Amino acid sequence: MYTYTWKKYLPIIRILLKRSPGKVIPVQLNSIDFDKERLKFPPSYAFTIDLLSGRIGNIESSKLAQELVEIVGEDEVCHQLTRNSNYKIDFSNSCQLSIEKITGQYGDV
Repeated sequence: MYTYTWKKYLPIIRILLKRSPGKVIPVQLNSIDFDKERLKFPPSYAFTIDLLSGRIGNIESSKLAQELVEIVGEDEVCHQLTRNSNYKIDFSNSCQLSIEKITGQYGDV
């Protein structure tokens, strides 16, 4: 459903994953890419995902979130980055994506 859309944004996701801790800049994604399915499903897109050393710390039942995790796991560069560090991925209802490299509470590997 959203696989093509997430693949379209994969280069941006890679850049966000490569950023060092403390540099969280939300990126506004094109809402039209996500509105295609909005008519079929509830309008809430928002989700948060914790990726802890390559494992999913939490994931909501959102199809949008699940497909993002699949795309990140299938991409070799993203897989290597997430395997060696901890990340928090936030996506808002206004289609803003932010990825934060987490240190401290969860610790880096």
